[in-house]
Amino acid sequence: KDVAELKALVRYGAGEAGRCCRHLLDLARLALVFPNCDMLHSGLEVILNSQGGQAHSQSMAYEIVQVQNRFASPTRLGERFVEVLVVMPLERDDGSICPHVCELKLEVQSFHHARLQALPFLQEFERQLRNVLHRALPSSNTDALVYSARVALAQAPESHGLRVFRQQLAQVFSSITSAWRRMGHGRFVSFQQFRELCQAVKCREMAPVYWCELNPGAGGCISLFDLDPEASSLLARARFQ
Repeated sequence: KDVAELKALVRYGAGEAGRCCRHLLDLARLALVFPNCDMLHSGLEVILNSQGGQAHSQSMAYEIVQVQNRFASPTRLGERFVEVLVVMPLERDDGSICPHVCELKLEVQSFHHARLQALPFLQEFERQLRNVLHRALPSSNTDALVYSARVALAQAPESHGLRVFRQQLAQVFSSITSAWRRMGHGRFVSFQQFRELCQAVKCREMAPVYWCELNPGAGGCISLFDLDPEASSLLARARFQ
């Protein structure tokens, strides 16, 4: 629970505050390790073809909501895998059904072993970083800062298309913050509003791609912090000074 709350705070707290936990998608997760890429591909096909009404029983029915191919866009640490988000129907005590998002991680055995071998080095990096932060910033939330570093290493680098999109917004509206305000957006925007923002810089067809990259928590909305974290941090700093 503590780790989940820390993740929610670091990754989604700036934009969502008290509602940040709704973006957590890996509270229930399972890793599937395959001997080679062909077997992984076959396993993925089975998962994709078995969703919905083709499941063996209603209790095992699920719906796939997102598939990410990290072989095409590996993380900064070089990790390569396929991530599948599925919605499982869970029954409450009163008999009603509650949809719950679960994470499936499909790995090739060689990458799985490489990740395990690198784990002690990452743990040592985090230990030394924690010591440095304790000395340099004794009053800071060290756990949150260390987790931020972990997240940065575990994520894929920002795509070239998204960087160009941000540059276009800044060129057309003088800054991303100005673009956000001129389009009349409040604290959050829906996909429809985001698509209008893309239309303003003539890249409406790329809206779904940029949206998925900016909205990893699949919460149905994004904030200015998701679109321009540096500007949001400066605004927050100026507000509380």
